[in-house]
Amino acid sequence: MKIVLINAATLPIYRAELAQLLTDAVTHGASVGYDTQIPHEDAESYFHSLRPALAKGELLLWIARDESGVIGTVQLALCQKPNGRNRAEVQKLLVHSRARRNGVGASVDEIAGKNGA
Repeated sequence: MKIVLINAATLPIYRAELAQLLTDAVTHGASVGYDTQIPHEDAESYFHSLRPALAKGELLLWIARDESGVIGTVQLALCQKPNGRNRAEVQKLLVHSRARRNGVGASVDEIAGKNGA
């Protein structure tokens, strides 16, 4: 497994795989703000909407990949308030159903934690 930091320029490369990951997570019961189904196009639009925040450095996004593609992701929203530069919020930690119980979630969470400190 390899963990990669994604930026606004590289996001389009992984957007379809990230959308598949989100669709899988919602289908398998992840509580991430969607009902029991999310159309693939809506999932792609969600990830596309992150580009401005990634470009401004307001959001960090990592993916975990294996030989078959994206198996996990986590986002770290950096606080933009002048008195909150030392704070961040972990968002949308997702692991594909086929990769659960293999330490993927713990690995991406650890990366986010190290960068949010």
